[in-house]
Amino acid sequence: MKGAPCPRRWEIDAHREGRLGAKAVEDFRRHVRACADCRTQIGEDEALRQLARSLPDRAPEELPLRRLKARLLRDAALGAPAAVFDRRPMMAAAAVLAVAVGLTAWLLVAARTPPRAMAPRLAPAAAGRSLPEATAPPEALAGTVFASPLARWSQTRGQGIERVKLDEGTIRVHVRHQSSSERFLVFVPDGEIEVRGTTFDVTVEHGATSRVHVDEGVVELRVGDRATVRLAADETWIAPPLLPSASATRKTSRPPRPDVTAPRPPAPPAMPAVDRDADYASAIEKLRKGEYDEAAAAFHALAEASSSPWADDASFLEAVALSRAGRTDAAALVAERHLASFPASFHRKDASILVARAASRRGDCAKARTTMAPWMGASLEANVRTALGPCDASP
Repeated sequence: MKGAPCPRRWEIDAHREGRLGAKAVEDFRRHVRACADCRTQIGEDEALRQLARSLPDRAPEELPLRRLKARLLRDAALGAPAAVFDRRPMMAAAAVLAVAVGLTAWLLVAARTPPRAMAPRLAPAAAGRSLPEATAPPEALAGTVFASPLARWSQTRGQGIERVKLDEGTIRVHVRHQSSSERFLVFVPDGEIEVRGTTFDVTVEHGATSRVHVDEGVVELRVGDRATVRLAADETWIAPPLLPSASATRKTSRPPRPDVTAPRPPAPPAMPAVDRDADYASAIEKLRKGEYDEAAAAFHALAEASSSPWADDASFLEAVALSRAGRTDAAALVAERHLASFPASFHRKDASILVARAASRRGDCAKARTTMAPWMGASLEANVRTALGPCDASP
């Protein structure tokens, strides 16, 4: 059995780094000559440093570093994983080992790489001169739209007002929470719908609104000269039948339009990388503090940004934030978009759980089982069984 380690081991690093005074240095050297434990430790430390020096001097790639940083920020913010983040123990151990090895290699390379020269900071503008005004980036969209195959629609945003125009077909819209200075409007041929943060469906047939159904939140429907209709969660508005004369008039006054699909609005250009880093860290902090609606909006903006290195994680974390806010259907809608946009996502299983959970709650067991099919083996995992809920048909 080994004895207790020498209590003066702490002086080994202090001596090597030059933190001991002249008298303490001489005293420690005499101690080392007489202490086998300290001599052994010094030898092992030097062997480890020699091994580190022999590692290849290869600079890490930018994308893996960004992904590693994103995962570390997310894990630090979320703390102990909830049920939706459950992983098999072997996968968790492998992930922790990979992160540790990656960070160690990066730190060793960074320690051997000479520091880069800092770019000079801009001095304040001289008297009588001014710096050119920066172009304001385009506003991130507040709404996510899913459209039927033949739907004709468009989406624009400017000065805090977002407009979705539906000419024909069905769309499903999820709108993040709106501030007092924002507006979100859906224009239909015979009226408009205004929302403050909700998930809903709207159908236009033959140039007239035929149905509006609200899953979450509240919308105000203004059609023709009818009074404003306020719809809350789980409420549906169906257009009343038209009189024959009115129907005939409508058919003749609105000639059929050619079946063309309106192009989706262009994605906003990429933000500078430093801004994306700061925005991602800010969104993570909002999620950690429980500001779920604000976090969902921030993650949505990152997911929509062109060429964003955070798009995959941000798209999934938007769904997580909505789920934690209790907006199950909205979370499922965003999770479906995540699965469609990132079919090989690291979060594929967790996103599927969010979709299946909402489908099960609505009684759509066929969709719940289809979504979870890749993970339904002989024995269902606890999180898969929870996602299926009452749709779990296993004994």
